[in-house]
Amino acid sequence: MTNTKISLSDVTQELAKQCNSTLSYKRLYRAVLDGELIAEKEANRWMFDRSQLPQIARHFGLERS
Repeated sequence: MTNTKISLSDVTQELAKQCNSTLSYKRLYRAVLDGELIAEKEANRWMFDRSQLPQIARHFGLERS
């Protein structure tokens, strides 16, 4: 079974690969705290659904490379 959840730190790494991004964990974390992006807290970690990656990329103006 494929895990559909992805942590904030993994999101930054995944977007770095897909979009040649330098998006920082701190900037992504701030967007979650400010309510700009929806994430769920699981066992003290903020998690996104992997299907949200395109939405997160758009939010920060990132394009696939």
